[in-house]
Amino acid sequence: MSANKTYEFDIISVIISYNQEIFIQKTIESVLSQNLSYKHHIVIIDDASSDSSVEIIKSYKERYPQLISTLIQEKNIGIEKVISTFYSFVKNKSKYLTIIEGDDYWNNPLKLQKQIDFLEQNKDYAGCFHDAIINSTNQIPGAPKLAKIQTHEEYKTYSQFNRYLSDFHPWHLMQRNIIPTASLVFYNSSLNDIIGKFSKINLSLNWGFHLYLIRKSKFKYFNETWSVYNDHPEGFSKKFEYNKFKISNVNILKLLYKFKFYTWYDIDLNQAIVKEYKQILFNPATKKQSFGFLLNYMFKYFFRSLFVLHLEIFYTFSQFIKKQ
Repeated sequence: MSANKTYEFDIISVIISYNQEIFIQKTIESVLSQNLSYKHHIVIIDDASSDSSVEIIKSYKERYPQLISTLIQEKNIGIEKVISTFYSFVKNKSKYLTIIEGDDYWNNPLKLQKQIDFLEQNKDYAGCFHDAIINSTNQIPGAPKLAKIQTHEEYKTYSQFNRYLSDFHPWHLMQRNIIPTASLVFYNSSLNDIIGKFSKINLSLNWGFHLYLIRKSKFKYFNETWSVYNDHPEGFSKKFEYNKFKISNVNILKLLYKFKFYTWYDIDLNQAIVKEYKQILFNPATKKQSFGFLLNYMFKYFFRSLFVLHLEIFYTFSQFIKKQ
């Protein structure tokens, strides 16, 4: 990215919406409330919601026609194509980009100001992020069983189950230390060559994108809770079984072998893959499948692992045998 390049906006905030009529107004208001000395624009993309989300979005577009752009899809296209669609629209229009899903919100009006200030003064970082509060409502009467199982209600913040360091590197992210989507601010140009690389991935896609964005660099972590994640029964992650996420995580890690930078972190990738397979292996819901998953890993990755990692694989295998 050229240091002298000029942009129409300093930062664009992208709001991704799909059937979030209960939350979308608060999300939009939280973005509008940002107190910025930088030129800011908001893009809202809706993936063919069947509730009143589109009407709410259009009402904000009418009220703030210069500040807000909308991309309303007539047919559902899925998250990967949603990202491709909005990026085609925002490409080269801003220096920085941030993404927030339509059921989350920001709780600090200076969030973007502080993050952009940091990136302006620290060019060696690819982006910066912060902690997030978790607001869990999965145990309400009538909530689906899957939502009650796959809940974060035991945690109050992301940092309680993720390990964040002030300087956050690719190998930290590989170990599934998850960055709250609404917290990250990064260079717009970082997405230039990412579209299409994760076309076969439909779960944990944000993690895959973050792994790509951070390659060859690092993120700054702010130990502050400047956003809120709504952990609710209708959330995207509550519609898929645990192991489907784990399989997708493994597939994302395998894809990293195709990126030259990550070939230097072969052992880290293998350790991360082992961890995902171990969690599948000891999941009571998939005992019949677990043995096959372990054999699949051993045949495909055994010879790529170092001696220490071999021991971990054999230990996992022996523990599995003992359980039978």
